[in-house]
Amino acid sequence: MIARWLLMALTWALALAAAAATWFVFSAPAVDAPAGPPPGYLQAKGDALFKASFKAVGVAGVPLSALRGKPLIGYFWPSWCVECAAEVTALQTMQDRHGNDGLVVLGFGVDQADRIERFARANGIGFPVFAGGQAAIDLSQKMGNLRAAMPFVVAIDRQGRAVASHLGRFGPHTAQDMAASALR
Repeated sequence: MIARWLLMALTWALALAAAAATWFVFSAPAVDAPAGPPPGYLQAKGDALFKASFKAVGVAGVPLSALRGKPLIGYFWPSWCVECAAEVTALQTMQDRHGNDGLVVLGFGVDQADRIERFARANGIGFPVFAGGQAAIDLSQKMGNLRAAMPFVVAIDRQGRAVASHLGRFGPHTAQDMAASALR
């Protein structure tokens, strides 16, 4: 008899505890999550690009620090990437379409300079290309590519903030979205 009474009391206690927990969880005021990372974080990602230094491939390079204040798209890729030729074409189209708006596309090859130069020539790249090897991979990580995977593209606005990024293969729509983000 006492065991039955204890079992019933324990059941009621558990039911009350469950009800209280449910009330606490579902009646707590909602806390709005921040809309995105803090501006300082976005700024630090953009600043990583302006502090970097790479060897230009094919044509005379522009010091990256001189590009501060311009909307930029940074594209990181390996020369052996077959799909990257289509991505480069999409980015070249964005450079041609929005060049008068100040948009600058930059390519960072994560390979040896001679291989990156061959890739650039074979694919008619008209935007500045830099050979960076491991240093380019490291820069991509500082700009948000936490997996260090390729290809990776990042948009930087006129204030120098990294405002959008994409990891993996992409097409013309993604390139257009990146350009729009950089130009906002």
